[in-house]
Amino acid sequence: MENHSHDKNEKQCCSTDRKCCFGSPKCALIFAAVLFGIVSLVHLYRFFFFFPVTIGTVAVAPGVSIGAFIIFGLLSIWMFCAARKISK
Repeated sequence: MENHSHDKNEKQCCSTDRKCCFGSPKCALIFAAVLFGIVSLVHLYRFFFFFPVTIGTVAVAPGVSIGAFIIFGLLSIWMFCAARKISK
């Protein structure tokens, strides 16, 4: 007979009043959205308060940060919207 105590603990975790259980898709999406949002804001900061970025011997132009800001910002919004669609 197998021990399913881990399954019971997981169900209890998600049945409590917590908004986000570890291991749930909603929690993963929110975590990813926050990370993408932070990366997006760092790129915006780099554009306005220029600090040099060098990859190997090539200096990365500040304009690249605008594209990265848009891409990571859209990814963040997408992840928040996807998390919102998942039922509570």
